[in-house]
Amino acid sequence: METSHWGNGKSKIKEKRGPSQRETSHWGNGKSKIKEKRGPSRMKTSHWGNGKSKNKEKRGPSQRETGHRGNGKNKTKEKCGPKRKKTGRGATEKARQKKNVAPSGRKPAAGQRKKQDKRKAWPQPKGNQPLGQRKRRQEKDRMSKQYAMVVEVDRCIGCFGCKVACKFENDVALGTSRCHTYTMGPVGDFPHLSMYFLTVQCQQCENPSCTEVCPTGACYKSDEDGVVRIDTDTCIGCQSCMRACPFHANNFNKEMRVMDKCTICDQLREEGIEPACVHNCAGGALHYGDINDPESEVSKLLAANEGHVYTLKDYNGNKPCGRFILKKDKWIDELPFIFEQDLREGRYDG
Repeated sequence: METSHWGNGKSKIKEKRGPSQRETSHWGNGKSKIKEKRGPSRMKTSHWGNGKSKNKEKRGPSQRETGHRGNGKNKTKEKCGPKRKKTGRGATEKARQKKNVAPSGRKPAAGQRKKQDKRKAWPQPKGNQPLGQRKRRQEKDRMSKQYAMVVEVDRCIGCFGCKVACKFENDVALGTSRCHTYTMGPVGDFPHLSMYFLTVQCQQCENPSCTEVCPTGACYKSDEDGVVRIDTDTCIGCQSCMRACPFHANNFNKEMRVMDKCTICDQLREEGIEPACVHNCAGGALHYGDINDPESEVSKLLAANEGHVYTLKDYNGNKPCGRFILKKDKWIDELPFIFEQDLREGRYDG
């Protein structure tokens, strides 16, 4: 009974050979693997079945206590220390005041670390400026560039040279024009008669109604120079802007099926050349420039003729920016195309 269970005649005593087969490894390969000598049981080793014994007690903290990456590197929170609090842009205002940290996230120099009023220590953002400063800043922002046409009406001889030059330069379609010259008169009783010619382009309004009704946003007012433009790639030719303009400045290009208007020849102004109508005016009646700049030539011209500067009659609150200087005759305070029609039909009694 003390011998082995194999009947091969060889005496294999358990006491000399070691533990029984049940106590050895579960592999029946003839090799005795004693648990006591091999170390802890397989359940206590690592979860990888690669034959290498990885004891948790020797390896350090468990996998849950290490870092979130399973790359075999032991990263313990206790060694890294507690999580640092942010003191930069993501920190709250209270944390910044407590640590005396600048809004940019950098600590001030040693000589500047004094308990002072925050308004004195660090510059205030724009949104926290006093109401008076904010209003002055908004007013300054509104006073941006505003290019417009200034016409000396007394110099205009009605030659239509500006209209022809504009059509050549901007390739204006047949039957339409960006520039119109109206005959204002004759009015009065003989021998006291008066008449003058009035050249009108787009008035580059402050509140243009044409931009408000455009369904695609193709008609817009530029922030760079205040000129109203039409993006022909976006325009669908619905003619809404033409109906909304009280000064008849927009026209429809039947060939291109898009809207067209005066831009004060922005393609020439980019090259430092004056607009075609200004360059070809025989009487030198047309001028252009930034009317918001007091140092510009047009602003000086308007200041020199104060009391004789007029604008087109504004019915819709568009606030036209075009200016007209008239000294010799009486200004007719009526839209020129309406005046011409009333004069032809005998309805004008001015």
